[in-house]
Order: sequence, then structure tokens, then C-alpha cells
Amino acid sequence: MLKTIVWIMTTVTSIFLVDANARQLEPLEPAAFDLGKQSAIVYYVDNEGTYDVVAMVGPNVAIEGPVVRHLFKLEADERYTVLIGGNSPTTNMSYIEIERNGDTLSVAALEE
Repeated sequence: MLKTIVWIMTTVTSIFLVDANARQLEPLEPAAFDLGKQSAIVYYVDNEGTYDVVAMVGPNVAIEGPVVRHLFKLEADERYTVLIGGNSPTTNMSYIEIERNGDTLSVAALEE
């Protein structure tokens, strides 16, 4: 079974990232991203001004591996980044970056 290493980061410092599919979300509107052998789904609920966010990352169909669910809260001007993959020399790193600016939540899939 392939193991996927998932690290949670609060900021992305790499200068090699390329934005692919950035979008703004409304409450309960899911955003889905294809990350090669992995897929991710992100959505949120507005809980009296605090955004309760769910990000699920797992393998695509026919690939074994766990589904990892990230639950976190975002206040205004906060960001949360999930690092996916990169556990072998032939695998590129992928990121899901969730950022809240005021009342707007944006989500982007990024690759190295």
C-alpha cells in the first residue's frame, strides 16, 4: 500500500508554487480539486462569523490509501494550507490553500 504523507502548514513559503483553479466559495459550496493521484474537497459553514472549514484529501479511484479529513476554524485574514504528496523523488508536492480575507473564503490547488 502506498503511504501518503500529509503535513499541515499554516503558511506556504515555497516560491515554486503555481496557482491552478483558485476560486471563491460560498457557505456549503464544495470545491473539488484533482491533484494527480489524489483528490480534495473543501467546503465551509459560517458559524456566527467564524468559518468552520472541512478539507478532505484522499486517493483517486483504484488507488489504495486513506482519506484524511482536516477540520479547522478560520477568522478574518487567516490561512490554512495542507501539503500533499512529495514522499518520493518522482512525486511532486501539491498544496490546498484555504484563505479567508474578510468575509471571502478562497481555495486554490497549488503544485510545485
